Amino acid sequence: SKLVDLVQLDSVLTVQLVAELFALDMDQVMEQMDDEHAQFSFFQAIVAGDLDQSDQVAGAVLKANLTMDHHHKYLGLMAKLHPEQVYDYLQTHDNYRPDVCLPLCQKYDIPDASCYLLERMGNVSSGLQ
Repeated sequence: SKLVDLVQLDSVLTVQLVAELFALDMDQVMEQMDDEHAQFSFFQAIVAGDLDQSDQVAGAVLKANLTMDHHHKYLGLMAKLHPEQVYDYLQTHDNYRPDVCLPLCQKYDIPDASCYLLERMGNVSSGLQ
C-alpha cells in the first residue's frame, strides 16, 4: 500500500501526516498497513517519542488516541521483530496488561521480559525459575 511506502520512506513524517488528517481513525490507518515492519515503525515513531521531537502537538494527539490494544499490538510486533527491546519497554511503560503480554514474551522466548511480567503479576517463584 502507499501508506507502507510512506512509512518506509520516513516514518516520523508519515505519522505526523496521519496525526493531522486521521488522528481519530488509528484503527483504519493500521488496517491499511499490511507490512509488520511498517506497523512497527509507525508505532515506534509515536511511542518512542520520535514524533514529539518534530511536532509535539501531533505526538500528544496520537499518544492520546492510542488504546491499550494498540500498545499490545506494538508490543507483539516488538517481541517478534526486536525482542531485545521488549524488557526496556515493559520497565518504562505501564499501558499494557501483563497477563496479555506474558504469552507473547514466552512465545518469542524473551526470558528477561517474561520474568519481569511474572514478578509484576505477583508470581515471584515462577519468575525465578
